[in-house]
Amino acid sequence: MERSRRIRCAVGGAYAFVGPGALGLLGLATALDVLATGQPGMLASMAFWTVVAGVAAGTWYTVFALLDWVIFAQLGESGVCGLDGFVCAIVVGLFGLSALLRVDVSTHAATSAATALEVAGAALIGMKAWIGRELAAWISERR
Repeated sequence: MERSRRIRCAVGGAYAFVGPGALGLLGLATALDVLATGQPGMLASMAFWTVVAGVAAGTWYTVFALLDWVIFAQLGESGVCGLDGFVCAIVVGLFGLSALLRVDVSTHAATSAATALEVAGAALIGMKAWIGRELAAWISERR
């Protein structure tokens, strides 16, 4: 029991700073793409590589958040400590699809579909706290 507590704290410290950084990168990428308006150039290139960096960091964060909830919290018995990973997984998936839509384009300019995916992901980032609170209330009502 004591060992699992130490592991839980160690995992919590490993990914706690990565999540806000990843979501900040993804939000910045959305802003850069909106400013670039789908035109090739420096902003579009910066936005693409910011998406790639944000998806990489977000994947790292999401894996640890979900592992924390599934393994270290005994399949969710301890509450909603890892539900944040589900919302982040959806956000990272949306931005990952956006990056995949832009890989073949030589200038990495965002298409309208890629921009729509990014805006949807940014909206989820903005609503993440509310979604987490609603999930927590729903789970507590079921108990």
